[in-house]
Amino acid sequence: NLDKNKIYGLYVGRGGFWTKGLDKIINLSKEIYNLNKNFRLLIIGAEKKKIKHLLDNRFTILLPSQQRKNIPFYYNASSIFFSMSRCEGGAPTMVTSEAMASGCFIVTDKEANQEIIKNRENGLIICDNYSEDAKGILKILKNKKEFKKIINNSIKTIKDLSLKKWAKKYIDFLIN
Repeated sequence: NLDKNKIYGLYVGRGGFWTKGLDKIINLSKEIYNLNKNFRLLIIGAEKKKIKHLLDNRFTILLPSQQRKNIPFYYNASSIFFSMSRCEGGAPTMVTSEAMASGCFIVTDKEANQEIIKNRENGLIICDNYSEDAKGILKILKNKKEFKKIINNSIKTIKDLSLKKWAKKYIDFLIN
């Protein structure tokens, strides 16, 4: 039931909102919204009582926790997936992997340490100048060629990390 004329960003996380970087995501989203009033941020799983001070009714949409089987619908409906955890990092977190496989444009920052994200190759690494970062995000979304290249590279990256592919490499290594 989402408006097809809107641009949706997505945050998924039940854990601590500060650890998961929701405050940073909302600050960045506010800048995106100021530049494009069609932007909305979908927030899935966060507890309202813990984050109500962060919510902005102009552009945030708080949704309850979803069953695992329903999350892909939100990835598919969203243009942007925000992965800006403060101390979760790694290559990659599960939700980042799922978002990449679903064709979401991944936006992260250096603090999130999503090591498989290469800036402007398979995602965007922002630098915490949210005003400039918002302009950069919208510029990529408008440039269909660059956007498609980033999404295709993102899908290729995550396919290269599949368990099946790694198992084959491991077995080949052991045999040879």
